[in-house]
Amino acid sequence: MPEERITSSQIFKKMDPWGAGMAIIAMTVVFSALLILYLIFRQIGLRFQSGKKKKELIKQGRFEEAAKLDDAHSGEVYAAIGMAMYMYTSDMHDIEEAVLTINKVSRTYSPWSSKIYSLRQTPK
Repeated sequence: MPEERITSSQIFKKMDPWGAGMAIIAMTVVFSALLILYLIFRQIGLRFQSGKKKKELIKQGRFEEAAKLDDAHSGEVYAAIGMAMYMYTSDMHDIEEAVLTINKVSRTYSPWSSKIYSLRQTPK
């Protein structure tokens, strides 16, 4: 007489006949994933609201506090950096003559490039 083999699904059915444990585990996984996504999106939203806070402070007349929030440089700083980069890259190049030489090279005949061999003839 062959022995009956007990599968893992049969063991699980004995331990949890109505499936309540499986349902609780599934709901816990789903809700914890939703909670993690909520926290991630909330942090992203808070990071992008820094500009709104500055505008609200300006509307209220608190210019000093708004200036403290703005840690970006003025346009003059960016213009100076751009000009320095342009001058640096333009000094790197020597003045070169643009001479372009084109020589025609004759190729030997090759049947691999012949179109007649790539076309198929229909059988008669």
